[in-house]
Amino acid sequence: MASIRDLRQRIKSVGNIRQITRAMEMVATTKLRRFQERAVASRPYAREIAGLVGRLAAMLGDDVGDRPLFKQGAGEHTAILLVTSDRGLCGAYNSNLFRFLEQWLREHPGVKPRYFVYGRKGYQYLCRRGREAEIERYLVEPVLELTDYRAAARTSNLLVQAFQSGQCKDVVIVYSAFESMARYVPTAVPLLPIQGGNLSGAADTGA
Repeated sequence: MASIRDLRQRIKSVGNIRQITRAMEMVATTKLRRFQERAVASRPYAREIAGLVGRLAAMLGDDVGDRPLFKQGAGEHTAILLVTSDRGLCGAYNSNLFRFLEQWLREHPGVKPRYFVYGRKGYQYLCRRGREAEIERYLVEPVLELTDYRAAARTSNLLVQAFQSGQCKDVVIVYSAFESMARYVPTAVPLLPIQGGNLSGAADTGA
């Protein structure tokens, strides 16, 4: 039987753990609020860009001429930009996305994926599934919470290069679209080739 001294020590330890977890919760809440503000603020820009590209694609119609981004690529693979978190402890955020990815692949049986992976959890998931050979690039820099326009531009350049070089016939982004702090919706949005309705999903969710 534990002595009074042992019980007091355990009570003190529990109190210390409570203080630490409370501090961690405050830090996480602050970060989440900052990311939410960034996501909401980006939506008007995403809608305008998607609308502009959509109108341009509609004007071109089938007359794409020598504009390679508007017509099917020459490759046989589909480049999939898979965006997950780097860490766990985020509920079903990653697991829901992985289930969605598997469902999407079943609905597109002819797809031969080449993955461009953002987020450690996505990389680990594909490796556990024995799909290392399908990973074209694991994007480790910068970490997701420090991603900015320049990092996004580098990623888009990689995808455009894979598309224009004939390595991939099309490009799709698979990610969890932000709706609220309690709701993230797994989403797949075709990026290339550019078509009239391609970017509407990303624009509506502020991606």
